[in-house]
Amino acid sequence: MTERTVRTSPLTSTLGRMLVALAASLLLGAGCSGEEAGPGDGPGTTNQCLSERDYFAKNVWAPVLAKTCTKCHAPGGQADEEGAKFTLLPSAYPGFVDANLAAAKLFAKTEYDGKSVLLRKPLGELEHGGEKQLEADSAEYRALEAFIQKVKNNDFCQGGSSVKGFDDVVLHDTLTTYRMATLNLAARLPNAGEIQRILDDGEQALEPLLDELMKEDAFFTRLKEMYNDMLLGDRYLGYSSYALNLLNKSHFPQAGDAWFETLPDAEKPKVNTAIAREPLELIAYIVRNERPFTEVLTADYTLMNPMSARVYNASLQFSNPNDENEWKAGQIVAKGNPANNEPADMVLPHAGVLSSPIFLNRFPTTPTNLNRHRARMVLKFFLATDILRIAERPIDPTQATSYNNPTREDPSCNVCHRMLDPIAGAFMKFNDNDQEKFEPNKNWHAAMFPPGFGKEVMETSQYGQALSWLAERVVKDPRFSLSVVYTAFHALTGEEPLAYPDVDDEGFEQKLASWESQDALFRSIGDVFVASNYNLKAAFKGVILSPYFRAKNTLGTPTPARQIELGAVGTGKLSTPEVLARKIQAVTGLPWARTSGGYKVHLLTTDYRILYGGIDSDDVTMRLTVPNGVMANVGWRMANEVACQTTAWDLSLSKHSDRFLFPYVTVDDTPESNAASIRKNIQYLHAHILGEALPAGDPELERTYELFVATLAEGQAKLASQELGASLSTACRARRNPYTEQDLPTDQRLEQDPDYTVRAWTAVISYLLADFGFLYE
Repeated sequence: MTERTVRTSPLTSTLGRMLVALAASLLLGAGCSGEEAGPGDGPGTTNQCLSERDYFAKNVWAPVLAKTCTKCHAPGGQADEEGAKFTLLPSAYPGFVDANLAAAKLFAKTEYDGKSVLLRKPLGELEHGGEKQLEADSAEYRALEAFIQKVKNNDFCQGGSSVKGFDDVVLHDTLTTYRMATLNLAARLPNAGEIQRILDDGEQALEPLLDELMKEDAFFTRLKEMYNDMLLGDRYLGYSSYALNLLNKSHFPQAGDAWFETLPDAEKPKVNTAIAREPLELIAYIVRNERPFTEVLTADYTLMNPMSARVYNASLQFSNPNDENEWKAGQIVAKGNPANNEPADMVLPHAGVLSSPIFLNRFPTTPTNLNRHRARMVLKFFLATDILRIAERPIDPTQATSYNNPTREDPSCNVCHRMLDPIAGAFMKFNDNDQEKFEPNKNWHAAMFPPGFGKEVMETSQYGQALSWLAERVVKDPRFSLSVVYTAFHALTGEEPLAYPDVDDEGFEQKLASWESQDALFRSIGDVFVASNYNLKAAFKGVILSPYFRAKNTLGTPTPARQIELGAVGTGKLSTPEVLARKIQAVTGLPWARTSGGYKVHLLTTDYRILYGGIDSDDVTMRLTVPNGVMANVGWRMANEVACQTTAWDLSLSKHSDRFLFPYVTVDDTPESNAASIRKNIQYLHAHILGEALPAGDPELERTYELFVATLAEGQAKLASQELGASLSTACRARRNPYTEQDLPTDQRLEQDPDYTVRAWTAVISYLLADFGFLYE
């Protein structure tokens, strides 16, 4: 393998410089000189100079506290239930390292008879409820002693880090990285001007180009797809009144016979789409206008077009009352029932997507669930916390009968309900059966933990604005920025963030190094995101500039241990059906589509969407990331049919500059008459379709050339024996303009292939479209 030096250059903006500093620290490995710990200091020690956080994570948390203390001192553990002040968060909690470091430092400094409590308790002293856990001469105990001494002396390296760098990782060059970003985010290839900027300015051009890319309309289409994978509101596009049928008709009379049901059938889908996609339009509005992404939860408005504004009783003025693409910010007004002491017009208390009728229906509650499902989604989507992972522990179901109120009194239950139920309380004003129905006089359940967030209890005077009260606290929590980075990372790489490894896992040290590297990146991108005034685009750029998006290979063959450490790094994400459909059109000029009702319908987003691993936001909500046999066959069919429909059409264009695929050859070129042009066009196709800048003579180019030659020879032999005729099959002819569906003039048609060159090129296009490099990102 040819070695490549990974270089970074200062970018033009402050944000760019922050991102480059982050990239440099990860690529080259952070650290400082000086011995940190000798081999006898305890498990996990190294001679590397470490920061306070990294020293604790490597030498104290993983080998000592996680293995010895968390069973009892975790929330809901025996020590916690008995009122112990020393609480350790398990690794399922985001930010657990920082929280546990703070707790350990506090108790390290707390002494009894001149000796730290953190050293006396594990020996069974001071009436330790857990009795003796460590021997005084054990490596684990010595690790605690070393940590306490360092805390007392503040003897940590400033800026040192144990995080493994990526200095042995080869990144895609700037142009390839930008091509990957344009295809993923904007459904197109880089244009000539952008390519020239990259050739002129190199890495310095990348961030400004990404900024401009994320202003294009296609980016917001992609953004809404990404967030629909989370919110799943497109479920309600299933039929023309699905979203409208969710709405309470007394609150929203225009959603029923008063207006919607009187519309022509052709107009109803427009209204339904406006209601169903309201949360996604809100997200797009926030990002398009570069507003703080905290407004995804704190916005006291939502987005409406003329159709949805009428349904939601909003007094908004539109330039064109029939334009479904004109969106404005407004507030939902429900018609109240004076008999229930409700005002005639109730402006709903908005809290971004949380108060959306679509969110409330997509994540419903029941009279027994009492908004806990919604609370779980708030934790998962916006606080990077999977409450189900926290609850992973053996539970004796018979013990619950020993408690009058298990969710509050049973330690097996309240470990989650203490976190879950206060958040659930923020949704108290919505009906338990009619999901989006707002009831201002409804109160919370006394048997549950009171509404609040963390240790803060909501005052009863705030109950009318409970959701916005919650939202303000969620976005100030450090986990909010982490959740945004998680979402961007998953959307761009197709991978879930790494979970902290179990200390008993085989290869724990390598898995820990992998987790530490990723965690450091995520925290750094989160810091950049916050510093940018919560601009979502900063999080996207952070992921795109990172090795997790750009990694191509390694310098040399990595050791088995290093392979584990780099297991989550690099490209190779299977394109979603939507991204692949747009990529096909961007590369070939034509969609893989059928005509329905006078419109082109992309096959990958309709007929083959589920078969190719996509979702319908209803029954199928998880995308497939590993292809199965059916998906492989869809890929082959796509390659064959797209090659068939595009090859002759592209070759029929008289101006080579108008061609997507064949700028250097004609149908008359054969290996005998013009081998140089054929080779040049093959080199171009590898770059154009696969993004491979291969030098002349590269083995990959030679294999493709041999495919062309062999296919041509076989076809010509069959033509000579009259086994085949000169006419192209009907589907592969250039007889009609594929954009206008109008017949071409006779002299512009390409229907005959007497030399078999058209079909030989079709084989080449099919071969490249079915390649891993095209189907994957």
